[in-house]
Amino acid sequence: MARGRGLSLGTKLVLGTVLLVAASIAVSVWSGLGAVDELARSSGDARRRDLAAAITRESTLIARNAVASSALLLAEEGNYSRLEETAARIAAENPSVLWVALVDRDGRVAAASRGAPVAPGGALDDALARQVADDGPGEVAVAPDPARGDRLVLAAPVFLTDSRGAATRVGTVRMAYDASSLEAAKQDAIAEGERRAAAVARRLIVLGAIALVLGVGLAGWQSVRISRPLRELTEQARHIASGDFARRVEVGARDEVGELGASFNTMAESLGTLVAEVGRRAGLEREIEVARSVQGLMTPPSDVRTLGAFQLTGRCEMASACGGDWWSYRLLSDHRLLLVVGDVTGHGMPSAMIAATARGAVETLSFLDHATLTPRLVLDAIDRAIRDVGGRQLLMTCFALILAPDGTVTYANAGHTFPYVMRTEGTPGELSILSVRSNPLGSSTPRIAGSTTTLGRGDLVILTSDGLTDRISASGTRYGDKRLRRALVEQAASGRADVAAVCDRVLGEVDAFGGSHPVDDDITLVIAQYLGPDAASGDAGGARGAGGAGGDGVAA
Repeated sequence: MARGRGLSLGTKLVLGTVLLVAASIAVSVWSGLGAVDELARSSGDARRRDLAAAITRESTLIARNAVASSALLLAEEGNYSRLEETAARIAAENPSVLWVALVDRDGRVAAASRGAPVAPGGALDDALARQVADDGPGEVAVAPDPARGDRLVLAAPVFLTDSRGAATRVGTVRMAYDASSLEAAKQDAIAEGERRAAAVARRLIVLGAIALVLGVGLAGWQSVRISRPLRELTEQARHIASGDFARRVEVGARDEVGELGASFNTMAESLGTLVAEVGRRAGLEREIEVARSVQGLMTPPSDVRTLGAFQLTGRCEMASACGGDWWSYRLLSDHRLLLVVGDVTGHGMPSAMIAATARGAVETLSFLDHATLTPRLVLDAIDRAIRDVGGRQLLMTCFALILAPDGTVTYANAGHTFPYVMRTEGTPGELSILSVRSNPLGSSTPRIAGSTTTLGRGDLVILTSDGLTDRISASGTRYGDKRLRRALVEQAASGRADVAAVCDRVLGEVDAFGGSHPVDDDITLVIAQYLGPDAASGDAGGARGAGGAGGDGVAA
C-alpha cells in the first residue's frame, strides 16, 4: 500500500529537536529561577530562625544574669536606690535590652529602667506575669511583645536560697529585648537570592541557545544516518514479536543505532532465558510464601494465655514476607515464666534466618535444669548461636526476663528497647522502665547487663520492638515513646488494664497513626500481667497441661 506524502524523517527529527530543546530551555529557566527563589526564601527563613534562636538564648542569659544580680536586693525590702542602679546598669550594659523592671514579691515594680511601661510602685499584671507565677528557679519565659512585633518580652522568677538549701521567691525580673534584626536578616537573604536568580537566568539562556544550535546540527546529521537502519530494526521487531528469536540484525555503525541493533540481538538471545527465569522466580516466590506460612505457625497465638501467676498475649507484624522480630515464652518447671523478645537488624530472609537460629538456642535451653536458668544465660546462649551465622553483619537486640510467682522479675538486656512496667494499684497507669544498657548480640564487643525488680498484683510488663515506636505516619511523623506512654496511661485510667485491652489499644492506635503509609519495620508487642501469688498454685498445672511442656512460641 502506497504511503501518503508527508514530512521526511529528517525534517521531523530536526523540528522535534528544535521544539524539545526550546521547551527544555524554557522549563530549565523556569525551574531554575523557581528553585533559586525558593532557596533564597528558605535561606532567609533559616537565617531568621537561627537569629531568633540566638536572640532567645542571649536574652535568656541576660535575664538569668539579672536574676542573679537582683536576688539579694529584692530580698531586702526598701533598698530601692540600689535596685534602680541595678535596673539602669543592666539596660546600659546590654544595648539590645530596651527596658528592665524589677518586681517585688507582692507584684509591685520596685525599680525600672528608662522606657519601662510601668513606673516604680505600679503593677505588671499581664499574661506573661501569670505564666511565670508558678515557675521554679532558673526558668525564663519568652514571648513576643503583643504591642510591638519587633520586640520580645521576658519574665524570670527570682529565688533566694538560704543556708539550708530552701529557695524562697523574692520577686520577678521583667525586660523587653529588641528583635528588629530578624526581619532585616530575612529581607537581606531574599535580596541576595534575587541577585543570584538573575545571574542564573542569564547563564541558562546562553547555554540554551548553544544547545539549540548544536541540537539542530546534530539532528540534521543523524537524520541521514538513521532512516535506513531503522527500517531493518522495524523488521527485526516484527520477528521478535512473532516469537522468532533466531534472526539477528547486522550491526555496522557504532553509534546509537548500532547499539540499538546490538540490543535487539541481545534481547532476542535473552528472551528464552528470561522465560525460564520467570518460571524460576515464580517457584521462588512460592517457596517464600511457604516460609512465611511456617513462620506464622511458629508465632505464638494472639489469644490471652494464663500461665501460672501470669497472663500473656503478644502480636508480631512483619514488614515483609519474612521478618527479623521474634518472641518466645516458656513456663518453667518451677512455675517461673521465661519471656524473650528479639529484633534482628533489617527484615527479610537473612534476618528471619538469624531469628530462627536464636529461637533454636532458646529451645536448646529447655533441656537444661530450669532452676539454674537466668536471663543472662539465655542471652549468652543466643549470642553464641548467632555470632557465626550472622558473620557480625547482622546484629540482634534482645531482652529476656524471668517472672517468678512471688512477683520477682529478673531481666537482662542486649541493646533492646526498654520495656515498661505499668502499675494498676495505688496510682493506676504509673509507668516505669526496666532500664539496663548494653550492646546488641553478635557484635564484636558484646556486653549483657541485667537487674531485678518486683511486680505488684495486677502490674503489667510491656515489651516492644523499635518498629512500634518508629512507625511513620503519612506525613512523615514518628509515633514515638511519648504517644505510647500516653496510650498506656489512658487505657489504665479507663479501668480496663488487662493484657488484651492494652494490646488492642496500643496496636489499634499505632495502625491508625500509620494509616496508609507502608510499614517499613517489623512490629512486636508482648504484654504479661502478674495476677498475684495466690494465682500461681491454682493455675500452674492447667497452664502446663494446655501448653505441653510449659508451652512456647516464636515469631521470626
